[in-house]
Amino acid sequence: MDKDQAILDAMPVQEIAVRTTVIHQVKGETIRGVLVLAPTTQHLTWLNDVKEGDEEFNVSYVAFSRAADLLMLQCPTVTIANEWGKHGFATLAD
Repeated sequence: MDKDQAILDAMPVQEIAVRTTVIHQVKGETIRGVLVLAPTTQHLTWLNDVKEGDEEFNVSYVAFSRAADLLMLQCPTVTIANEWGKHGFATLAD
C-alpha cells in the first residue's frame, strides 16, 4: 500500500450524497446545497415574466427556496448571468 492510500484509509469516512431530481419532487424539503439547471427559455421566463400566483412563480419559489446553505443557478449565457446579477446573484466566473 502506498503512503497516499494509507492516509486516505486512515481518514474518517464522510458520506457525500448527490441527488438529481426535478423541482416538484423537492417541495417541502430543505437541502444543504442546491444547483438549479434550466434552459435559456426558463431563465428568461423567471427573469421577466413571473407574476406571484402563476405556476412559474411557484416553480421558481420551490427551486430557489430549498437551499439551506448554498444556492447555485447555472446560467446558459453570460448575458443571463449578468441579468441575475441585477437581482442580487453573485457570479462565480465570466
